[in-house]
Amino acid sequence: MGEKERNRSYQEKRKKIITITAIIVLAVFIGWTVMATLLTSVYAAESSSSADEEMRGIWVSTVYALDYPESYTTDAGALMQQANEVLDNAKEMGMNAVFLQVRPSSDALYDSAYYPWSRYLTGTQGVAPQNGFDPLRYWVQAAHQRGMELHAWINPYRVTRSGIAEYDQLSADNPAKQHPEWLVLYEGNYYFDPALPEVRQLVVNGALEIVRNYDVDGIHLDDYFYPGQNFDDADSYARYGGAFDNIGDFRRDNVNQLIRMLDEQLHAADPDLSFGVSPSGIWANNTTLPEGSATRGAESYSMYYADSVYWAREGIVDYLAPQIYWNIGYSVADYSVLAEWWSNILADTGVKLYIGMADYRSAQASGTDDVWYGTAELERQLDLNRATDGIDGEIHFRYRLMQEDDKIPAFLADYYGEEDDNNTPPDPGVNPPDDTDSPDEEQPGDQPGNSDNPGNDDPAEEKPDGTFEDVSASDWFYEAVEYAASNGLMNGMSETAFDPAENLSRAMMVTILYRLDGSPEAAGGGFDDVERGSWYENAVIWADANGIVNGYGNGIFGPDEDITREQMAAVLYRYAAYEGYSLTASGDLSAFRDASAISGYAESAMGWAVGSSLISGKGDGILDPAGTATRAEVAQILMNFCENIVEAA
Repeated sequence: MGEKERNRSYQEKRKKIITITAIIVLAVFIGWTVMATLLTSVYAAESSSSADEEMRGIWVSTVYALDYPESYTTDAGALMQQANEVLDNAKEMGMNAVFLQVRPSSDALYDSAYYPWSRYLTGTQGVAPQNGFDPLRYWVQAAHQRGMELHAWINPYRVTRSGIAEYDQLSADNPAKQHPEWLVLYEGNYYFDPALPEVRQLVVNGALEIVRNYDVDGIHLDDYFYPGQNFDDADSYARYGGAFDNIGDFRRDNVNQLIRMLDEQLHAADPDLSFGVSPSGIWANNTTLPEGSATRGAESYSMYYADSVYWAREGIVDYLAPQIYWNIGYSVADYSVLAEWWSNILADTGVKLYIGMADYRSAQASGTDDVWYGTAELERQLDLNRATDGIDGEIHFRYRLMQEDDKIPAFLADYYGEEDDNNTPPDPGVNPPDDTDSPDEEQPGDQPGNSDNPGNDDPAEEKPDGTFEDVSASDWFYEAVEYAASNGLMNGMSETAFDPAENLSRAMMVTILYRLDGSPEAAGGGFDDVERGSWYENAVIWADANGIVNGYGNGIFGPDEDITREQMAAVLYRYAAYEGYSLTASGDLSAFRDASAISGYAESAMGWAVGSSLISGKGDGILDPAGTATRAEVAQILMNFCENIVEAA
């Protein structure tokens, strides 16, 4: 049956729905002034303060799609849904920061002017996700909404991981393809030469691009610097190394220069940014350097030319996160020995110490005779961290192995304690309406402060049920209009008229969802045809930043254009993915005579909308994907969405 025939099924539920909704709205309204600070683009430093107090981070690897995405895909909805899943699970484990690998090699999981789109994201280097979706932008916004920090993790020098054949498949705009003279082949893979000033500037430019374009909380480097001692950089040493007695000092200085440049230029761009490195757990053994640790393992000082002690003493990093991936009591590299050693080294430097922890080893332990079996070793190490002065928290490696283990998530959630409810955004759909900053109607008379318009005030707040003169109890859309108005999702076109037959604009639709999400502050670029200061500007910026809308290309959004039914389905589909709601429902589109008229970009969304009983057609086997959506139809579909998707989540 069509939307117009659905009204009667809601008569029984009306009073119950409105009563429950009113109670929730009142409760949220009372606490709104407290929670509003959590919804700003800077999220009131809630997550920052918690991370400053104790870092509880988790690494999310994207290389080979180890943690994200689940498999290579260009599907924006799938990428959003998977990001939500990772963030929700990480938060449930007690984490307050995510270290997302955004540059696995000479590539990017974000829209970059320096590096091509990563093959680890879409399957082919240089191929972007569909509909202009930007994963990093989405991750930042979604993490902040959950009260979590998002640190962008980059690998500065690596170009390939799968041999020379991979190099041949790099996209033409990859800097490694454009500047082969910058590369060194080492054990079958290509790396940028750290000795070259051009390479250092490329790395810095790429990091600055992230900081300037995304509201990340930090830039993070792991332990990949020089790949090994047999790196063939003799020509670079001859050209640039005259001031050094040996090639080891030359290589360390090249890395030091990069770290110093990053520190200076990143903090010039954002003084509050956190910049740090996660080096190997052993800087040097005391048998090699007197100041080294009482260990007998591989040394990052001489193997990878990473002088992390120098960085700390020079104050050119904000933190170090040494990867101490061994158990307490291990004779070659004892966790307790190294934790204390790092704490002593960083004492009085002002550099924070986060321990990189090997949760993956517990996840992979298969026998009870393995010291890593279960979570006892992790608990011992966490207890030691708490008892050691100078340790400011930890970062856990890595997400999927931890999440898929049958013990680790529950253990960490219990160890870190219950998460702070104040970090959780308000429940979508129950926030008090914003009746001053973003009216959903586009006529000039509906602008805030226009006293000439009798519809300037929000009917949802002032009008009792059933008093729109053009909406009566016998209308098929009566329940839906009442639901949308009472929940602050849609206003009337005036004090007495809802105008149910009027078409809804794209700006109006985005504003409705913006309200449903609690009207958080928005930051970012936007579209050329979205007027600054307009009532819908923040809503469109928010929707664009979160991949909910894409526009028509060339900076055009079309705010005044009537939204089509398939466009509305696509926007709702992306919003559902953004919120982490289920996208598994799929209706049989072949049952509609005009299914072939659905645009390719909207097929999945329309199938989901039909399967979720949001849209059921207009009768006579017609779906009308390109048809416009009236205000009454949108009200009905919104109520279906809230009841079938939001309330069912």
